Amino acid sequence: MRTRAQIVVIALVLVVHALGDLAVITLGWTGGWYLLFLLAWPLSQGSLIALWAGLSRVRSYVRFPVAVVATAWAWYVAMIALDEAVNDEVSAGWAAMFVTQALIVLVAISAGWLLCRWRRLRQGSQCEDPLIPQYSLRFLLLWTTLLSIMLGAGRIVFAQLEWTSDVVQSDFFYFLSMLGLHNAVFALLVFASLVGRTWLLRRILLAVVLIFAVGYFEIDVLLFVFGDTGGESLALYLFLAGFQAAYLYATLLPLRFVGCFGSHQ
Repeated sequence: MRTRAQIVVIALVLVVHALGDLAVITLGWTGGWYLLFLLAWPLSQGSLIALWAGLSRVRSYVRFPVAVVATAWAWYVAMIALDEAVNDEVSAGWAAMFVTQALIVLVAISAGWLLCRWRRLRQGSQCEDPLIPQYSLRFLLLWTTLLSIMLGAGRIVFAQLEWTSDVVQSDFFYFLSMLGLHNAVFALLVFASLVGRTWLLRRILLAVVLIFAVGYFEIDVLLFVFGDTGGESLALYLFLAGFQAAYLYATLLPLRFVGCFGSHQ
C-alpha cells in the first residue's frame, strides 16, 4: 500500500508533467534555445516512462501497454515542438530515438532487478518474487490478446505515417537511434546514483560528471560511426545531457525521499 506522502508526491509529479506537456503543445516558441528546451522535455519524459515500466510493481499486462502509449505520446509532443509533418523521415527518426532509449533503459533495469533477486536467492535471503514467475493460462491469453492488438495498431500507424522501408533504413534513422542510446545512458546513470542508502550526494555528483563526459564525447562517437554530427554543436549535446539529468533528478529525487524506490537497497 502506498503511504499518503507517496500518493501526494506521485500526484504532484503527474500534474507537473501534464502541465509541462500542455506548455510544449500550446506555446508558440520557435527557433533558438526555446526550441531546444521544447525538444529536451519529451526526450527526458521518454526515459522516465521506461524507468517506470521497469520499476513499477503494476501487472505487466497493464504497465507495458501504458508505457507504449505514453512513449508514443512523448514522441507526438516532440513532433508538435518540431512542427513537422508526421509522415516523413524526420518523424521516423525521432520514433527510432524514443524506441531505442526506452528499450535499452527497460532491458537494463529488468536485468538489474533479475540479478539482484538471483543474488538474494543464492545468499539464502527472503525474496518477495520468485526468480522465474509462474504464469496462469489467463495471464498468457491476456498477453497474447494485448500483443495482437498492439501489433495491429502498429501496422495501421506505420501505414498512415507512410514509413516505408526506405524511410526506416535511412542514415538519419540510424543516426537518431544512436542518440537514443546516449539518452538511455543518461537515464541509467541517474537511476544508478539514486539506488542505495549511503553516499547519495557523492554518487549524484559522480553521475553528473559522467553524464557530461558522455555528452562531451557524443560528437566523437557520431563522427566515428557516421562521419557526421548532424550539423549540431557541442553546446547542443551538452545541453541535452544536462537537461535530461536535471529533469530526471527533479522527478526521481522526491520519489526516492518518500520511499517509492531505492532507499532500502
